[in-house]
Amino acid sequence: VEELSEEERKRLVYLCGALDSERCADHVREMLLTLMEQEQVNRQLLMELMVRMQRYDLLKCVLNTTRTEAERLLKNSNNLSEYILMDELSENLSSSDLKSLVFLLRGTLPTEKAEKIECFLDLVVELERLDLISSSRMEVMEQNLRAIHRVDLARRLSQ
Repeated sequence: VEELSEEERKRLVYLCGALDSERCADHVREMLLTLMEQEQVNRQLLMELMVRMQRYDLLKCVLNTTRTEAERLLKNSNNLSEYILMDELSENLSSSDLKSLVFLLRGTLPTEKAEKIECFLDLVVELERLDLISSSRMEVMEQNLRAIHRVDLARRLSQ
């Protein structure tokens, strides 16, 4: 866990379904241990997380498996399905896109929260907390992506 960057820790926390990514990113190890104790995280989920994050080095040294073996085992897995789309969108947004989205949502987001948004997943978590988006309701995000001329990403949400 120490080898993950701050953004990778936030991605990991988000992909595990934690809504408090800001606080949890500092305590990823504890969060994972707790989830493992509660049997919410298993070896397969950890493999899927490392493959999604393209951390094949950790896949090898921590889980003692190769990328090929992990991808074969995960071929039909969808433990993260609810979170994958937002993670993929995050990978395709530039920092200027993020700034534009935060600007458009400035009247919706509490000022202190808006100022702390460092990545797209931070924004997603805040919108989820405000109950403006969910896995079944993406209209707010879709509208704002269209407003910043990222129609390609907005279309992915509506599919």
